Amino acid sequence: MNYMQPLWDQDSYHYNWVPHDVHQQFGIEWDIINDLRFDMARLQQRMNGMQRMLGACMEMQLDLQRSIRQEVSAALNRSAGSRGMIDDSSSKDAHNWDNVRKGLCCICSKGNIDSLLYRCGHMCACFKCGNELVQSGAKCPMCHAPVIEVVRAYSIQ
Repeated sequence: MNYMQPLWDQDSYHYNWVPHDVHQQFGIEWDIINDLRFDMARLQQRMNGMQRMLGACMEMQLDLQRSIRQEVSAALNRSAGSRGMIDDSSSKDAHNWDNVRKGLCCICSKGNIDSLLYRCGHMCACFKCGNELVQSGAKCPMCHAPVIEVVRAYSIQ
């Protein structure tokens, strides 16, 4: 009587595999897959951290640019004032600052401050008066920098 081996059994003998080795091979592959998943999760965390740092750097750069613009504008206005180009009224400036501290528009003294004057960044006017500054080509009432645009600002209270 001729003993006939099943086909699946013939292959395992042909390659000298023991069925236990197959299970061990799958176990090793799962370990590798799990290690890769862990490494990918760790890389994702690092990338998220780098994104947060990049965002913070961008904010710092914008703050620095805004500060530089204000300083340059103030320096130009001081030099223009020393040549007599700007009529500096200290009582008017004091009144403007008092209104700003109270949260009132320094132009009309009635509306709440709800806008930012773009280029200098001062928040000293209501949206209506800010737009009038842009349309008339007037300058910032605080630092006399040109007002290019008015941005509505919202505060969370």
